[in-house]
Amino acid sequence: MSVVEDVRQVIQDFLAPELRAIVARLDAQDKVADARYKEQQIIAEARQKEVDSRFNEVAVRLQSLHEIIERSDSAQRELVLRLTQDFQFERRLADIEQEMERRKSTAA
Repeated sequence: MSVVEDVRQVIQDFLAPELRAIVARLDAQDKVADARYKEQQIIAEARQKEVDSRFNEVAVRLQSLHEIIERSDSAQRELVLRLTQDFQFERRLADIEQEMERRKSTAA
């Protein structure tokens, strides 16, 4: 046998099976990594749905609070307007009463 044939024989007898074993281990690790990746994707998607759901709940609550505040503001504006009108009426009435008192005192 020549040296070249001896090297070929060593490669076939030792390296080829070792390479196949390494490839098999890498394939197994790829499968494990893929499975873990898919699990993590499922978990991430579930968490994203939960976050979206909570965000939607917060948005609905904020909208509800906004509507309550708008109604409250509107009611308060109406109350202020009525109080202002009442105050102006009371003021006019007081002016009229003073005018009547002056006329009575001037006439007497």
